[in-house]
Amino acid sequence: RTFTMRCRKTSVHGGIRPGGLPSALEAHGWQPPCLIRGLSTRPVYEGALQEFETQFLATVADVPSATDPAQSSAVLRRLVKSNLLSFTDMQDNPEKFFMAHRLLATIGLNGFGIRFTVQFNLFAGSILGLGGAEHLAMLPQIQSKGELGCFLLTETQAGVLSGLIVETTADWDAASHEF
Repeated sequence: RTFTMRCRKTSVHGGIRPGGLPSALEAHGWQPPCLIRGLSTRPVYEGALQEFETQFLATVADVPSATDPAQSSAVLRRLVKSNLLSFTDMQDNPEKFFMAHRLLATIGLNGFGIRFTVQFNLFAGSILGLGGAEHLAMLPQIQSKGELGCFLLTETQAGVLSGLIVETTADWDAASHEF
């Protein structure tokens, strides 16, 4: 078991004994200037993050029973449209962004986990990191409609660790201004 203690914007990491304080600190008579809370597999959130946790888990409550792609996509559309987790939270509120991932892991992901990470990490994350002003301006519109995005691998021999290798190319048609 480990602990993290945050006081005055500093962190101390180390082992914790059943008695409370790490032995090295306790031996020197050190007393914490604030509360130390042991970490478990499920963190305890406070304030706005606690409210987010409650709302987020209620919104994705159907994930374990969403066993086919249509059901899973419907849950994701509902989550996207709710704006509980914004497409820009990866950049603007990373604590909330990563908290959503941790919360999903507690309820079982099935195919939803892949859809969720493609939507928020790969689709929206790629636009945040690589898009121009016109692309960034589209994200709130896409989110408010509950539309789902995608992420494409178009490079020859591109793939993922799971073994998917694609042989797709994208050719630009100058006459129609599209791929």
